[in-house]
Amino acid sequence: MKTYDLDILAAYFHSTVGVPPEKFARIRHLFQLEHYPKGEFLVRQEEHAQKMWFLLEGYIRCYAEAKDKEITHWVYWPHRLVTDIPSFNRQGPSHWHFQTISDCAAFALTYEQYQEAQRIVPDWHVYENRILVKFFMSLEHRIYTFISMNATERYQYLHDAHPELFNQIPLIYLSSLLNMAPETISRIRRKTIS
Repeated sequence: MKTYDLDILAAYFHSTVGVPPEKFARIRHLFQLEHYPKGEFLVRQEEHAQKMWFLLEGYIRCYAEAKDKEITHWVYWPHRLVTDIPSFNRQGPSHWHFQTISDCAAFALTYEQYQEAQRIVPDWHVYENRILVKFFMSLEHRIYTFISMNATERYQYLHDAHPELFNQIPLIYLSSLLNMAPETISRIRRKTIS
């Protein structure tokens, strides 16, 4: 089984939200390496998100079941934090399923360990706010693309920004993520190839 160094996570926290290496060194022991097979649920809709993950390898789909269909909210890829933030922070029910769509490896932090990190690093709330701002900005940008772009533009934007997703994620999930029928994605793909 492949091993991973926590320095990857330290570098992420430093470059993304400015956690100094010496502060991360005080909490690095709280993170546990975990492996998940394809198809495993990390969080189920209506259950509490008990962990936060830093995805090292693989892909995780966040989706909801509504009116006899699945609606993909997002797909997470390596070097991203993954959790249902409202559920994790308030320990309430999640609106989403989080399910692996490939074998995954991640550094995990339980809710209790997260609280311990807050005790060890008294100004952790500063970094937490930066994490929340990044999540909010990402969500706001996603909403903007939905209201300002047509289907072809949304497809092209996602393809340009994250071409690896188109080789790793099933078409049915991509179409739901982009809010279009699988046939529409196939038609757009054919147009862009020709």
